[in-house]
Amino acid sequence: MNRLYSLQQKDWALTVLAGVLVGTVGLGMTTLSAIGYLDILVLSAFAAGSTWTVLFLYRRLQNEIRIEANHIEAAVALYGVISPRLPLPAFGGTAIEADTARELVSLVLQRHPRRVVECGSGLSTLLVGYALEKLREGRFFPWNISQTGPR
Repeated sequence: MNRLYSLQQKDWALTVLAGVLVGTVGLGMTTLSAIGYLDILVLSAFAAGSTWTVLFLYRRLQNEIRIEANHIEAAVALYGVISPRLPLPAFGGTAIEADTARELVSLVLQRHPRRVVECGSGLSTLLVGYALEKLREGRFFPWNISQTGPR
């Protein structure tokens, strides 16, 4: 299992503690009512399973939020480096993700390429074009794969 989605040791301890706590309450109730030991076992397992599920979903949500925050930070950093004349299309989906776009623009700005042949879905093409424009050097050959050659 991916470590980002797995529970930490303290989460497992909390899961076991929830099961033990419900089991202890159940044992106390057996002296007051007709609850059987099997009922206590089922309640304890349910408490532990519920706790594990909630913690698992919480960790997964934390990871998704962390990933989205990284994409937002990358997009903000990218807008600080290039100056698009119009709003850029949305990142992600079939287009390049913001963190990958930041690395692409950074690579172009660091390497100062003389020629770039770009075969992207649209957004990466715009980003490479803006990066080369900022450098004021290099030739750009955007390639539309639906056509037979460069535009």
